[in-house]
Amino acid sequence: MINLPTIADAVATHARLSPNKLATRDSRRSLSWAKWHDRATRLAAALRELGLAKGERVG
Repeated sequence: MINLPTIADAVATHARLSPNKLATRDSRRSLSWAKWHDRATRLAAALRELGLAKGERVG
């Protein structure tokens, strides 16, 4: 079985290797890998502060 990384792992890797490269863009804004990683990290911290534990689903 192939061990594929999670999306979080992929974003963290790209943020480390190519922080200023374009990660995503829509009609209103664009995000670098570093900015995407920063926002995801802040969201995860906020969810932990609300009492969610690692592995819990948010829906």
